[in-house]
Amino acid sequence: RLDPRRNGSVGFMLDAIVLHPFNEHDVIILLEEAPCLLWLESTTGLSEGTRLTPQPVYVAGTKTIQVPGQVPRAATVLHAVTDAELREALFGSTTAGSGQWRFWKDSTGQYQVEATLVDVTSTAVVLKKRDGTTLSVPLDRLSKEDLEFLGKK
Repeated sequence: RLDPRRNGSVGFMLDAIVLHPFNEHDVIILLEEAPCLLWLESTTGLSEGTRLTPQPVYVAGTKTIQVPGQVPRAATVLHAVTDAELREALFGSTTAGSGQWRFWKDSTGQYQVEATLVDVTSTAVVLKKRDGTTLSVPLDRLSKEDLEFLGKK
């Protein structure tokens, strides 16, 4: 469970209510009766009173905020994290060399792509190419060398 009073705590944010969308990425929320500043990929569509979907977050310190009509106060800063980031925080890195640019090849040796590893599931890898696009490749299509790199063989 998330402890919003402990810097670096990672867990699920439950029962959060939007107090004020602050800008395109920050939203002031009420969590466990305390205001928090939550960083999201986008605040599009959020308005006062919106209940947020439970999601993994980590506590990134405090910041002085001002809710409109109230005095400035300190708030816990939360950052939304992806499922992959949450898994890594809880269980450690599951792949050696994650984040390194390398050439990934298919099992036939016919196709290859230069990319970094974003995520590994039980059935596929997610790769990010140099142009920023991501692609999901089934594990059974990867070369033997790539499977060894992932520790899957």
